[in-house]
Amino acid sequence: MNSNEKEKQVIIQEINKWRESKLLPSEYCDFLLNLYSSGSNAPKKETKKDTKSNGKSSLPRILTIIGFVIVVAIGIYFFLNFTSFHPIMQMTILGIITLACYVVTSIYYKHSNPYIPLISHSIASVLLSVFVLRFLFLYGLDQDISSVHISFLFVFVVWLIMSIALRHPIIFSFGLIGLTVLYNQVVTQQVPSESIIEPQLYWVPVALITCWLGYALYQHKKQHQYSYILLFSSFLYFFMPEINLGWLSRSFSSIQESLALKIIILFILFFIGKSVLRSQVKQTEV
Repeated sequence: MNSNEKEKQVIIQEINKWRESKLLPSEYCDFLLNLYSSGSNAPKKETKKDTKSNGKSSLPRILTIIGFVIVVAIGIYFFLNFTSFHPIMQMTILGIITLACYVVTSIYYKHSNPYIPLISHSIASVLLSVFVLRFLFLYGLDQDISSVHISFLFVFVVWLIMSIALRHPIIFSFGLIGLTVLYNQVVTQQVPSESIIEPQLYWVPVALITCWLGYALYQHKKQHQYSYILLFSSFLYFFMPEINLGWLSRSFSSIQESLALKIIILFILFFIGKSVLRSQVKQTEV
């Protein structure tokens, strides 16, 4: 045995040690062994282990695909036979699916693809409203205005809370729109249709509270989108009595004075707020 062959044997032994101690990946060791021994000393047992490990790594994927197919099949079955189930069974299915969608959203809300949690959150929100509607029809409460208002108040509040927790401003906007429509219905039932003074007592305080909440959320960097939505909503609430009266009376002349007064008030508040913000900025700089 010449010196070159001895050197090759030493190198091959070292490579085998690297393989056993896992200093290098098995693919690199195979390549080096083939390079120095022309394939004669390439370990066959290790390749079998690699194939076994590859088979094991593909097993979770296969199980995931099978599970997905089973879930889809069950979903299709329930969808096609949903109306034939007992009403309580229908509500149970809706509740489970809604809860599952919220769980999926909470798990994947930091996913690299933002559409996955948004879609599941949207489905959960819609199913929650369907669940409440089914509950009202099941127990004959759909004709009771108070029950309908309370039920959908619950739905929209859940939308708001979950949208803030899961960081979906779009769902937050829809929840706020729902609350606005609901509150507007309550106000129109309590206030005469041609009155312009009494609605101010309902809407102006709400506008101020919403504006304060928007300003408070603006102090947090991660809540700017919600603050913009609330500030815009407060502006809308401030003029909601005029919007309602103008829509009902179909006449702009009946709300001209109130609109002019509110616009003047807004300009005054704008300049006051601007000066206050400037003074705060100067104090922070000092």
